[in-house]
Amino acid sequence: MPDRDDATSDQIGAAIRAASEQVAAPDHLRARIASERLRAAPSRRRRHRTAGLAAAGAALAAVVLLVLVLAPGSPANPSVAEAAEAALRPPSAPAPAVLPADPRFVDAAVEGLRFPNYAYRLPWQAVGTTAGGVPGRAARTVVYARGSARVGYTIVGGRALEQPAGAREAWAGGVPVRVQRRAGAVVVSWERDGHTCVLASRNATVAQLLRFVAWHEGA
Repeated sequence: MPDRDDATSDQIGAAIRAASEQVAAPDHLRARIASERLRAAPSRRRRHRTAGLAAAGAALAAVVLLVLVLAPGSPANPSVAEAAEAALRPPSAPAPAVLPADPRFVDAAVEGLRFPNYAYRLPWQAVGTTAGGVPGRAARTVVYARGSARVGYTIVGGRALEQPAGAREAWAGGVPVRVQRRAGAVVVSWERDGHTCVLASRNATVAQLLRFVAWHEGA
């Protein structure tokens, strides 16, 4: 005969299994729960993936914006090279008149800085002017001529531009300037009253441009 204790244990186990079956969820409910879990998993993955892509896109946009703000030659930070290109362009308007109140200057200026009238003491005549040409800045160029030689003088508004690396340092009229050759032209740049001035020419000499700077500063 089976032991009484064993029989009792079997009865208890059977009772527990019966109770478990009574409280278990129905088959159709368990199937529905499993189906919902399967549908929710891809959605969660998509949300995580979308959030990751959004974060990466925001980071990339920040980097692009930083490059645009800080890179030389950008609208927020134009370069001396761009000012030199403006100085080398043919004039698009007639030459400004000599300033009646002071014949050492012509009637053209950028933010209070006037252009010289080199014809006052030098054999160079203003022959034309052009506005703009430097991205994001107010700028103006006056072109001077002596025979077939041309010199463009550009004044750039706003704070001074960063001087080009590698340009040769020189002095003219007690003023430090930078001299470089670019695309077949001589370019001289310097700072005046917090603004950048640029002289550029394809057929004038460095000595002539330095004389221009010295005369202007001495004027």
